[in-house]
Amino acid sequence: MRLFQPIEQDSRLRVVGHSMMEPFSVWLKAAFLSGLVFASPFIFYFIWEFVAAGLYKHEQSYIYTYMPISIGLFIGGALLAFFFAFEPLLDFMFWYYERTETQPDLNLSEWVSFVLMMPLGFGVSFQLPLLMLLLERIGVFTVESYWS
Repeated sequence: MRLFQPIEQDSRLRVVGHSMMEPFSVWLKAAFLSGLVFASPFIFYFIWEFVAAGLYKHEQSYIYTYMPISIGLFIGGALLAFFFAFEPLLDFMFWYYERTETQPDLNLSEWVSFVLMMPLGFGVSFQLPLLMLLLERIGVFTVESYWS
């Protein structure tokens, strides 16, 4: 498996733009998402300051316990997507193009959206264990019901 091979060296990949504004809008989308990622600690801090004022100490302790786990799971999922799942997924998708004997002609904005949203989707899906734990703790499910 070619783990760190640059995507530009993949001869199957040909990304094209279909409008005059597409390259500029892709840069804007990437800049907006980067700004959101870099600003997210501050955003979460201000949201926390607002919410924490209305919580009891024992309720705040749940946040202090589970927030680092949640952040770690999200980052782990995003890194898994970017470094380990991205290339096999592309190989799988290009295999379908080869099987149907068609040539991929990828739209630039769709390609960038795919590259940016895949780690986001993996990160969010890695939150499932915490969601399952929450549902078990509040009594919606039992551990035994997860096994059945």
